[in-house]
Amino acid sequence: MQKNSKIFVLLLLVIAIIAVVAVKSKKTTEKSQIAKVEEKSVEQKSSLKKVGVSVEEPAANLKKETTETAKTTDEKLPAAKDKTSATLAKPVPANQKNVKPIDIKPLNTTAKPAKASPSQSGKNIRPVKLIELGAPACAPCKKMLPIMDELKRDYAGKLEIVLINVQEDEKAIDKYNVNTIPAQIFLDSKGHEIFRHEGKYTKAEILNAFKSHGVNLKSSK
Repeated sequence: MQKNSKIFVLLLLVIAIIAVVAVKSKKTTEKSQIAKVEEKSVEQKSSLKKVGVSVEEPAANLKKETTETAKTTDEKLPAAKDKTSATLAKPVPANQKNVKPIDIKPLNTTAKPAKASPSQSGKNIRPVKLIELGAPACAPCKKMLPIMDELKRDYAGKLEIVLINVQEDEKAIDKYNVNTIPAQIFLDSKGHEIFRHEGKYTKAEILNAFKSHGVNLKSSK
């Protein structure tokens, strides 16, 4: 038992010695690393000082150049000031001394009504049209001829009368889809059919037919 205890004590001493040696070696390595870092910092400082010397010299040259240019500009400025003052002090011409202020009158905003163009006043508007389909052998058609002549005379330029003889123009019956004669077809100024009538028709009835469809014919007499 005593031998075992001695061996155990020796082992503890050996472990302690190893631990102390390890701590000391760690401290030495740390010191060496710190020394290397300090050496590097010293080298960097020395290099920075060298760079500072090379930089300060151009800065001094720049200061000299700027001071010289400032002096030259200060010397030129008075001459320029004298020139500008001379140009501003030019005498005003005699013909411009007694110039009177212009009296600006307000514009007349009330516009005059525009005159109607000939097409708007009704001079160049296309006339309405009345197509009469008949034949010489038709008794009612013969009675319609003087009425058509009177309308053509009274409403010249406003009403166009077209007389079609269906005996000469047989295609007109199919074209205008007429069953009996006389037949009257009413067209507006654009050529569109607005009304139609078959049989005898008086002058008053024709005018009323136009009026009921928005065409109020006035006599040109």
